[in-house]
Amino acid sequence: MQNLIKILFFGLLLSACNPLPNPGKDLYVEKCQNCHGVDGEGLKGLYPNLVNADYFQKNREKLACIIKYGVNEEMEVNGTKYQGEMPANAMLTEIEITNLLNFINQEFKNGQEPFSMQEISKNLVNCK
Repeated sequence: MQNLIKILFFGLLLSACNPLPNPGKDLYVEKCQNCHGVDGEGLKGLYPNLVNADYFQKNREKLACIIKYGVNEEMEVNGTKYQGEMPANAMLTEIEITNLLNFINQEFKNGQEPFSMQEISKNLVNCK
């Protein structure tokens, strides 16, 4: 019995050292970080900043569409205009887009209410 308690305690210690998985962060690292950067600051003039991004706040209903279908139009983010093309991520599911947007929102301090999968589903139906 004492050995079992030691094993359980050791397992608990190991799990405390490993952070919980964050699917939104994992998607950001895989799909977004190369252009928008580790800290979400983008590359001035080429790739938009995601930190406290006014575009994020003003265009909530467009964000899922931009991630899923990409964008190739001028946009202004925090006073800087961008004209680059963002590639589509057509294979991402609604839950993956929800996780990704919630990670960006929280990590880069965009101050939005969390996104729900229902909201993302609705927004994707309305993509133009």
